[in-house]
Amino acid sequence: MRYPKIDFKKIDQFKEITNDDEAFSLIREELSLIMSKLEKETEPVIETQLKNYIIIRLVTLLEVFFQNQVVNLIDNYKIKHSDLFVNDEISISISSLDKLQNASKGKIIATSLSFHSSSDIDFAFSKLLNVEFLTQIKKFNVNEEIPNPFAQNWDKFFEIYHERHKTVHSIYLCKKYSKKQIRQIIDAAEWLTVLSNIVIMGKILETMELSFKNIQPKLYRWLTANFFRKPKKKSN
Repeated sequence: MRYPKIDFKKIDQFKEITNDDEAFSLIREELSLIMSKLEKETEPVIETQLKNYIIIRLVTLLEVFFQNQVVNLIDNYKIKHSDLFVNDEISISISSLDKLQNASKGKIIATSLSFHSSSDIDFAFSKLLNVEFLTQIKKFNVNEEIPNPFAQNWDKFFEIYHERHKTVHSIYLCKKYSKKQIRQIIDAAEWLTVLSNIVIMGKILETMELSFKNIQPKLYRWLTANFFRKPKKKSN
């Protein structure tokens, strides 16, 4: 039986996202710049290559985002992390033992997990949060009067993981999406980070309110005011 092996190269290359604004801007700023180039492009070959890059880069940025969320949950909030691996075990070579002192538990686990598909994401966070993670996101309404815009593009969005795999591992060129659809996919990715953060922080707020309040005071006040407030009683 094989267990995931600690990859210290991945841990050394791990990019820590210091705050939520930085996480959202990873997608918004970088890909919006490339998108503006794509929208003006008239050469079909270059247009296809730009689409390929956006899809590959987008999946990478989401992987970084979800890795950081795992690190945050385990290192800052001490969330339990059982059942993520077979027999709860990760292997390590004897020659690498000295490197353990520089690697946090969260980084070891986050870089040992895969986030290459919707099922990978759902598995990891459903285990960590003890909720059906993507189901919660799909049902979540950002505004009581406006449906969740991410849910409207659910199937189309998660196709990009398959497209990314084909593009990286073959000479496949992704031509199936229009420029408008690529823009919608980028917008959906932004919503995925926002809604994921709300579900994750909501679970922390529910189970570790004092710790969450101390570590994230501004976000705590905003969430309690906008998303986790008690419903108003209807007047007779």
